[in-house]
Parts: sequence; structure tokens; C-alpha cells
Amino acid sequence: MRHWGVTKGKKVGVLGLGGQSSDVALTLYLRRAHRLRNPDPGRVTIVEGDVLDPDPLRTTMQGQDVRCRLGVSHG
Repeated sequence: MRHWGVTKGKKVGVLGLGGQSSDVALTLYLRRAHRLRNPDPGRVTIVEGDVLDPDPLRTTMQGQDVRCRLGVSHG
């Protein structure tokens, strides 16, 4: 499996919050967490990890109501 980084200047839209974003707690599982400043520590948790390491990933995803994997398409 090859991992692709998000190319500079790309914009990612996440759909489905339906106006309830203030009630949604987000957990971001990132390979390089230091690249992102937490925009809202009250509702955003940032965890650094590798999706190829199943135990920490499984622990982080426990209790999550929705799990979403975003990928980047080059082409």
C-alpha cells in the first residue's frame, strides 16, 4: 500500500455534518500530526499514528460513531 500526502494547495471538503458541527467531536488520526495546528481543542482530538499499525488505530477508533478514510486521487 502506498501512502500519498496531500499536495500543497489542495482543498478537502467533508460532507454530512448537516449544521450540527458544534455537536460533533472530531478525532483526527494523522501520520504527521505536527503539521496541523488544532483549530478547536475543545472538540478536536489529534492523534499521531500510522494506519498500518493496527493496535493503536483500533484503540483510537473504539467508541467512534463514524469512521472515514480519506484518500487522495492523483490524476
